[in-house]
Amino acid sequence: MVEYFLPIGNNALTCWPTYSPNRESFSISELTVVRFRIYSFMKKQIDVVAAIIVRDNKIFAARRKPGIHLAGYWEFPGGKLEHGETPEQCLFRELQEELCITTKIGRYIGESLYDYGTKVIRLIAYQVEHIEGRFQLIDHDELRWLPVEELGTVEWAPADIPIVELYSALNTIE
Repeated sequence: MVEYFLPIGNNALTCWPTYSPNRESFSISELTVVRFRIYSFMKKQIDVVAAIIVRDNKIFAARRKPGIHLAGYWEFPGGKLEHGETPEQCLFRELQEELCITTKIGRYIGESLYDYGTKVIRLIAYQVEHIEGRFQLIDHDELRWLPVEELGTVEWAPADIPIVELYSALNTIE
């Protein structure tokens, strides 16, 4: 089950499953929100923060190395949100640990939920600027800089796919 959403206040959610020039967004029905809340309590939900690193109009993508969960899939780098951390603090820390880079966390892009069967991943994405440091691959075996129109050319981790679609749609609008 995949749901695309951006929180607006405490109760309303706005979805962008795909971009439509005639309809920029729509509200989820109250029943869907209730189902989402019940569903999210039934399985362990892990909050993960992801970086959409942009340089020269290209987006950073990293492929997970063999031997780890989701090996071979491409993702936006980031990691699990620790207790007491803000998403921005988590992302700054994770990018230093995972890629050995210093960054400036920019605007919030959006979120996705993905059910992996035993757990639900809530992926929270931010646009990020690379400040300094040479990219070192620790949990990954390959990196690519992709133009927005080529984001669909790699096999993304399932939780990242809605973020790829959302980011592509938002950049088509802008």
